[in-house]
Amino acid sequence: MEAADVEQKRRGELSYWSSRKREEGRLANEWYERFYTEHFGLSAADYAGKRVLDIGCGPRGSLEWAAGASERVGLDPLADEYSKLGAHRHGMTYAAARAESIPYADGYFDVVCSFNSLDHVDDLRAAIGEIKRVAAVGGLVLLLTDVHDEPTPQEPVCFGWDVLSLFAPELAPQSLRCYEKQGGGMYQSIEQGVLFDHADPRRRYGVLSARFVRVNPRGRKLRIRGVKLPAARPVESIRLPEFLRRSYYRACRKPYGIGKAESVNGRDRSYRGDRDHR
Repeated sequence: MEAADVEQKRRGELSYWSSRKREEGRLANEWYERFYTEHFGLSAADYAGKRVLDIGCGPRGSLEWAAGASERVGLDPLADEYSKLGAHRHGMTYAAARAESIPYADGYFDVVCSFNSLDHVDDLRAAIGEIKRVAAVGGLVLLLTDVHDEPTPQEPVCFGWDVLSLFAPELAPQSLRCYEKQGGGMYQSIEQGVLFDHADPRRRYGVLSARFVRVNPRGRKLRIRGVKLPAARPVESIRLPEFLRRSYYRACRKPYGIGKAESVNGRDRSYRGDRDHR
């Protein structure tokens, strides 16, 4: 992105959060926990003793609920400005940095989250590369993102459902759900739970929910602390829509390259595990 575009995005984000602060008084965060836990089949206990990173965290204190974690880091290029909005009162740590350049060592985090932030980055491939790099082998990556083809100053990056292939082969999906974007925003759309109809050809926003495990990209099984970890392609254990399965496998065959994007036009449905979530 050009410097002027980056500055416009920064001003727009600060303006949004400042307006939310004026309207709400205190920026609430009590509702975050269920998206980090129940939505992905986890509990607060699964975060106990873990290093957790939230990319594009915003100023609400998205990880305040995870008091049992050994380290809670919120990454956001506007983190320094967020102190003026009350973030300095939070127990989590804020790191002022971009998703394309995360200032932590390889494999540092046990859980890496990107909620409503992937389409806000400046460089999609670089950001996903950094997510892969800082996630520990055997750790989790949790993704909630809008899927759309209409860039805005605050959401300059556009991608389709096959963005899943960009996470291969280092990150293998354990659960996947695609939702229709409803009124009220991304989180509200997830709560309403209307699955995306891929047979409907209309151009429109969707919401992608994915839980990944960081695996061994060379395809060999590993053991860490006595736990047998999956190789690079445990995707057979979940029933992926066929076009996403093809896209993911193609990326696995080209470990560090991305294949040609596939159109989203099949009568596919979204699954988590082997259960249909309506």
